[in-house]
Amino acid sequence: MTTADDPNGLAEAVDDVLVTAELARRPSRPPDHAAEAKALAALAQETAINPGGVFQKCAELAMELCHADSAGISLLEPGGENGLFRWQAIVGGLAGYLGGTVPREANLCGVVIARDSMLLFREAARFFPGLRDAEPRIFESLVAPWHVKGEAVGALWAIQHTPDGRFDAEDARLLQSLARFAAAAHQMTTALHEAKTGREALEQRVQERTRALADAHESVQKSEARLRAALEIETVGVIYLDLEGRIIDANNAFLAMGGYSRADLEAGRLTWQELTPPEWMEASEKAVAELKTTGQTTPYEKEYLRKDGSRWCGLFAAKLLPDGTIFEFVLDITARKQVEQALAAELKAMTRLHDVSRQVVDGAGLQVVLDAILDATIELHGADFGNIQLYDEKTRTLRLAVQRGFQEPFLDRFAEVSSEEGSACGMALARQERVMIEDVEQEPAYAASLTAAREAGYRAVQSTPLFTPAGTPLGMLSTHFRQPHRLSERELRFTDIYARQASDAIAAQLLTQSLRESEGRAKLLLAELQHRVRNTLSVIRSIIRRTAQTSKSVEDYAMHLDGRINAFARVQTAVARDPGAGLDLTQLVADELLACAAHEGEQVRMVGPSVRLQPKAAETFGLAVHELATNALKYGSLSRPHGRIRITWQVQNGGEAPRLVFEWKESGMGEPVAKQRQQGFGAYLLERTLTYELKAKTVQAFEPDGLHCTIELPLTKRISMDNFASTPQQD
Repeated sequence: MTTADDPNGLAEAVDDVLVTAELARRPSRPPDHAAEAKALAALAQETAINPGGVFQKCAELAMELCHADSAGISLLEPGGENGLFRWQAIVGGLAGYLGGTVPREANLCGVVIARDSMLLFREAARFFPGLRDAEPRIFESLVAPWHVKGEAVGALWAIQHTPDGRFDAEDARLLQSLARFAAAAHQMTTALHEAKTGREALEQRVQERTRALADAHESVQKSEARLRAALEIETVGVIYLDLEGRIIDANNAFLAMGGYSRADLEAGRLTWQELTPPEWMEASEKAVAELKTTGQTTPYEKEYLRKDGSRWCGLFAAKLLPDGTIFEFVLDITARKQVEQALAAELKAMTRLHDVSRQVVDGAGLQVVLDAILDATIELHGADFGNIQLYDEKTRTLRLAVQRGFQEPFLDRFAEVSSEEGSACGMALARQERVMIEDVEQEPAYAASLTAAREAGYRAVQSTPLFTPAGTPLGMLSTHFRQPHRLSERELRFTDIYARQASDAIAAQLLTQSLRESEGRAKLLLAELQHRVRNTLSVIRSIIRRTAQTSKSVEDYAMHLDGRINAFARVQTAVARDPGAGLDLTQLVADELLACAAHEGEQVRMVGPSVRLQPKAAETFGLAVHELATNALKYGSLSRPHGRIRITWQVQNGGEAPRLVFEWKESGMGEPVAKQRQQGFGAYLLERTLTYELKAKTVQAFEPDGLHCTIELPLTKRISMDNFASTPQQD
């Protein structure tokens, strides 16, 4: 067997040149869905226009998407003892070998067929003698199996000819995607060719031998069956249309995309005009004009209506057949569009938050800041109206400060609101918590304000109270909707942050007003306020930056960012209830476990005295517990039916000052724990941020039965016990 000291020696076994496992460890670029969709569309168009060029087109796209030096397709043919591989298509440095053959046992494609999986080879010539004379030299080979009717019969491969050439996991995903799509397209074009050949032969036999009518009829049936089988590709929709736009035939994949039945199709009720929303008609008409002029369309995107009235998004490519029928490929790209839209909305909300935060930090006037916060909240909610009210301590009422969309009758009616008022803002002021009324017509408690709501023209309303860090009411942030409405968790999370910013701005204004009485004290408090706002913005920026650095894809980035922002928002919401009292450590840990669907008493045990964390310490420590819980859910004890977590904390009085020792002990894994499961944002937070922010010392031990994490930090003003003599809670 070869070793690292003898990289050019011969290999005794094929596994000596297999390095597939490295794909999971190598840095991988994020998926480029746009490039992938464009490539699949190009392949679909090649299938419709030039079926014979599908193999070569697939090889060209593989070399381009995977940044390879050569790429090609090898298919197994009869010959010799076990068959021969013939190079059906090659591009790049090895193009001169096009059409050549090699025995199955002497080629790495034979290993791929035998194992029926994506494989990565390094210096494959050390085991396969037939590759040693290849020019240029082959250093790394990424090979995906090629299937026909569910059986691996060949391979799509990409090759690097330089020692530093490396493939990554994204290359493997793209190559596998191309292999599946191209194989399906090849099967379909083959079936279409066979069908055409069968029909031509049938016509000749009818003319020459009328006695063979029965056999000819059977041949037609078989030919049509092959054609129907080719249309039943599960991942690609296929439709036939007449020139008037009626869909005359379609495969099951297309019908499933829109939720239609074959009875709907056969009834002749499906036309592209009826399925296309009004705003997409122009794009469709342009494609039809191009089809009539050139005989084909450039791949284009548009939305279609489902049977239930909802919408889905597709990528279309059409070809005009000689008999006047339109043949069209359809790819469902709804999921990709939804991910792109969600990420864009998240980025837009973050940008608005950054802009508002900058205005607060820069000391913009209260009116300017409140206008910006109200506009940002209305945009976030997709609301039709909105207002911000300020609390008058003397009268204990809310008074309108800024508004959008309301007319005089409403403004007069709600110019001054008390906690006894039967309105959303009055209820929120009385309860000191957010009130969301999804339909005012169905809410008995809103009866007193129902007439005003009808006159103003809204059906749903939410009101979020604004407080100082000490819990003193400052005002109310409200949005209104013309139709019944429910806010999403993401919208509520950002609403809490906007409310905090509005509270800070109002508090800053109050501090400015008191500057006449004590200018020095006001400056100190204002600086303290700006520091808190900068700190909040800094935490959010850090979460965004480090999540982006450690995410492997857009979906991975959106998922982790959402979880961490949720954890940060939970602490902000809890602190806002009573900022002066701090946050109870037991409640903080329980909230993060509950977010992972873990409840105390089932998989989790917590034991520890009553400890309170001030807002800054709670933010940092809450994110640390979130990372421990998330990793336990993904990799650790919460991912196993018999997994358990024991969480304890105690105060040690030895040394110069008392210290809080927090222990997180997982068990029930039943197998060794992977040491690299916390190498990203979580590891940085536990090992560096806690040390910097809270002077903590963190030790993580990946024991055979689970993770054991100990966090030791000093008891200070930020972290304190209600009673040093308190006894721990029992399991």
